[in-house]
Amino acid sequence: MEEVELIIDNLDYPQPQSEAFTLQLKEKNGTKFIPIVIGVNEAKTIIMEAHHIKMRRPFAHDLFIQLCELTGCTIHKILIHGFHEGIYDVKIELFCDDIPAAIESRVSDAVVIALKKNVPIFMINRVFEDNCQEKRTLTNLQNEPIWEVSQDDFQDGVDFFLVQPQMENENLADLSLDILESMLNQAVETENFEMAAKINDEIIRRNSHEE
Repeated sequence: MEEVELIIDNLDYPQPQSEAFTLQLKEKNGTKFIPIVIGVNEAKTIIMEAHHIKMRRPFAHDLFIQLCELTGCTIHKILIHGFHEGIYDVKIELFCDDIPAAIESRVSDAVVIALKKNVPIFMINRVFEDNCQEKRTLTNLQNEPIWEVSQDDFQDGVDFFLVQPQMENENLADLSLDILESMLNQAVETENFEMAAKINDEIIRRNSHEE
């Protein structure tokens, strides 16, 4: 069955208080793209991985990859093979001791694994043609670190992403000091003082434990 190779092109940032982002997967050798709605946490993980930002503790994706490596399985590619009731069907294709295998996955999880292992993403051509759109003018997700994005149409989204009030303390505990300090600056600049206080408390707690 014919397949189309896709690349991770961008994330559309939501308006404040929105709970969804739009992940855009563009055909590698064309201009059409697939928009896929994902949650805020999933978007955060993709952005972090796209910019090689390492977390202090492993996520589920890291555990999956470690398990593959320990059992002799090699991740071959990601294949989006169906679309039903607004949800894409995705599988992670592997070779385990040269025997092909596949594991069903959410799109966002599969994309993170593709980024981590540098494996290609494909979509069945029929599914792509049924759901694709013509590409708009976009800035590629991986061109610049997220903290240095300067385009006016992205700035509100960057601020929202970095200092969203919904972030819990347990999320802050996963972030490095460099990321926390960047977030603190963003929170102060946008006058989100409640979030700034939470971030500052986490920085103080972290520093006190290291002394």
